[in-house]
Amino acid sequence: MHPQLRKAIFRKRRECLMRKATQISTLTGEEACGVVLSPPVYWPPSINGVLDRFLSLHEADQCKKMTTPDSFMQEKIAKMEEEVNKEHRKATDQEINYVTHSIYSHGKPIDCLTFGET
Repeated sequence: MHPQLRKAIFRKRRECLMRKATQISTLTGEEACGVVLSPPVYWPPSINGVLDRFLSLHEADQCKKMTTPDSFMQEKIAKMEEEVNKEHRKATDQEINYVTHSIYSHGKPIDCLTFGET
Protein backbone atom coordinates (compact mmCIF):
# COMPACT_ATOMS: atom_id res chain seq x y z
CA MET A 1 0.00 0.00 0.00
CA HIS A 2 1.22 3.47 -0.84
CA PRO A 3 2.71 5.27 2.23
CA GLN A 4 0.59 8.39 1.68
CA LEU A 5 -2.57 6.28 1.59
CA ARG A 6 -1.58 4.47 4.79
CA LYS A 7 -0.98 7.79 6.53
CA ALA A 8 -4.35 9.11 5.40
CA ILE A 9 -6.13 5.97 6.62
CA PHE A 10 -4.29 6.12 9.94
CA ARG A 11 -5.15 9.80 10.38
CA LYS A 12 -8.85 9.11 9.73
CA ARG A 13 -8.89 6.21 12.20
CA ARG A 14 -7.13 8.30 14.83
CA GLU A 15 -9.64 11.13 14.36
CA CYS A 16 -12.50 8.64 14.64
CA LEU A 17 -11.06 7.28 17.90
CA MET A 18 -10.70 10.80 19.27
CA ARG A 19 -14.29 11.60 18.30
CA LYS A 20 -15.54 8.38 19.97
CA ALA A 21 -13.66 9.20 23.18
CA THR A 22 -15.28 12.63 23.18
CA GLN A 23 -18.72 11.10 22.61
CA ILE A 24 -18.21 8.60 25.45
CA SER A 25 -17.17 11.45 27.71
CA THR A 26 -20.22 13.48 26.76
CA LEU A 27 -22.67 10.58 27.11
CA THR A 28 -21.37 9.35 30.46
CA GLY A 29 -20.53 12.70 31.97
CA GLU A 30 -17.09 11.35 32.86
CA GLU A 31 -13.70 12.27 31.50
CA ALA A 32 -12.26 10.01 28.83
CA CYS A 33 -8.86 10.02 27.21
CA GLY A 34 -6.88 8.13 24.63
CA VAL A 35 -3.33 7.39 23.63
CA VAL A 36 -2.00 6.42 20.22
CA LEU A 37 1.56 5.21 20.47
CA SER A 38 2.89 5.59 16.95
CA PRO A 39 3.37 8.51 16.50
CA PRO A 40 2.51 9.52 20.09
CA VAL A 41 -0.80 11.37 20.27
CA TYR A 42 -2.69 12.12 23.48
CA TRP A 43 -6.15 13.53 23.78
CA PRO A 44 -7.50 15.57 25.33
CA PRO A 45 -4.44 17.70 26.07
CA SER A 46 -5.39 17.59 29.78
CA ILE A 47 -4.83 13.82 29.83
CA ASN A 48 -2.55 14.01 32.87
CA GLY A 49 -5.43 14.68 35.26
CA VAL A 50 -7.43 11.74 33.95
CA LEU A 51 -4.46 9.38 34.08
CA ASP A 52 -3.42 10.56 37.56
CA ARG A 53 -6.90 9.86 38.92
CA PHE A 54 -6.97 6.44 37.26
CA LEU A 55 -3.51 5.48 38.45
CA SER A 56 -4.29 6.63 42.00
CA LEU A 57 -7.04 3.99 42.26
CA HIS A 58 -6.27 0.62 43.80
CA GLU A 59 -5.36 -2.02 41.24
CA ALA A 60 -8.59 -3.93 41.91
CA ASP A 61 -10.63 -0.79 41.19
CA GLN A 62 -8.65 -0.12 38.00
CA CYS A 63 -9.44 -3.59 36.67
CA LYS A 64 -13.02 -3.84 37.95
CA LYS A 65 -14.76 -2.90 34.70
CA MET A 66 -12.01 -3.74 32.24
CA THR A 67 -12.64 -6.37 29.63
CA THR A 68 -10.36 -8.50 27.51
CA PRO A 69 -11.14 -9.90 24.09
CA ASP A 70 -11.61 -13.33 25.71
CA SER A 71 -14.01 -12.11 28.39
CA PHE A 72 -15.91 -10.05 25.79
CA MET A 73 -16.36 -13.12 23.60
CA GLN A 74 -17.37 -15.27 26.58
CA GLU A 75 -20.05 -12.74 27.49
CA LYS A 76 -21.30 -12.67 23.89
CA ILE A 77 -21.35 -16.49 23.73
CA ALA A 78 -23.23 -16.72 27.04
CA LYS A 79 -25.83 -14.21 25.80
CA MET A 80 -26.26 -16.09 22.53
CA GLU A 81 -26.60 -19.43 24.35
CA GLU A 82 -29.24 -17.85 26.57
CA GLU A 83 -31.13 -16.64 23.49
CA VAL A 84 -30.89 -20.09 21.88
CA ASN A 85 -32.21 -21.73 25.06
CA LYS A 86 -35.04 -19.21 25.23
CA GLU A 87 -36.02 -19.88 21.60
CA HIS A 88 -35.77 -23.64 22.21
CA ARG A 89 -38.15 -23.37 25.19
CA LYS A 90 -40.47 -21.22 23.10
CA ALA A 91 -40.49 -23.78 20.27
CA THR A 92 -41.11 -26.62 22.73
CA ASP A 93 -44.02 -24.73 24.28
CA GLN A 94 -45.50 -24.09 20.83
CA GLU A 95 -45.15 -27.75 19.92
CA ILE A 96 -46.87 -28.80 23.16
CA ASN A 97 -49.68 -26.33 22.46
CA TYR A 98 -50.08 -27.68 18.92
CA VAL A 99 -50.29 -31.30 20.08
CA THR A 100 -52.68 -30.39 22.88
CA HIS A 101 -54.81 -28.43 20.44
CA SER A 102 -54.79 -31.40 18.03
CA ILE A 103 -55.98 -33.74 20.76
CA TYR A 104 -58.81 -31.50 21.94
CA SER A 105 -60.09 -29.95 18.72
CA HIS A 106 -59.55 -32.73 16.18
CA GLY A 107 -60.23 -35.66 18.45
CA LYS A 108 -56.80 -37.16 17.75
CA PRO A 109 -56.60 -40.22 20.00
CA ILE A 110 -53.77 -40.39 22.51
CA ASP A 111 -52.90 -43.85 21.17
CA CYS A 112 -51.86 -42.25 17.84
CA LEU A 113 -49.27 -39.97 19.43
CA THR A 114 -45.62 -40.80 19.01
CA PHE A 115 -43.33 -41.25 21.99
CA GLY A 116 -41.86 -37.77 21.45
CA GLU A 117 -45.31 -36.16 21.31
CA THR A 118 -46.38 -37.77 24.57
